[in-house]
Amino acid sequence: MRKFEFRLAKVREFRHAVEEQRKTELQEVQMRIMEVEMEVTRLQQETARTRREAANSLQDLLHRDALLNRLADDIASQLSVIAIIRRDEEEARQIWIEARKEAKALDQLHEVAKQEYEAAVNREEQAELDEWATMRRKAA
Repeated sequence: MRKFEFRLAKVREFRHAVEEQRKTELQEVQMRIMEVEMEVTRLQQETARTRREAANSLQDLLHRDALLNRLADDIASQLSVIAIIRRDEEEARQIWIEARKEAKALDQLHEVAKQEYEAAVNREEQAELDEWATMRRKAA
């Protein structure tokens, strides 16, 4: 009997490639979130450092307040960006989950087809053994 060939092998390979691509896209979105979160942390640290600085004059006080306002605006802006990217992350996660389901479905079909092939091979081998045993009895 010829060796096992899954007739949907190319489709299965394609589905696995799509799944990997979707997984990579999800990871890229997650990396963007981490980068923005690191920027928020940096801005928060800069805010804390600026608040600790002593103002020696009215001009220094005004400058410090303006800087603190700008930092607060930047933090709020970055938090908005994080919220938007989190929506993108959830969308990317759902797309990846769907791609993974499609790949797993083809894996299951592959497994069933392989089991059927192995069962057919076993039946064929058993039939050959039975034929051999029958021919041997007739010869004796």
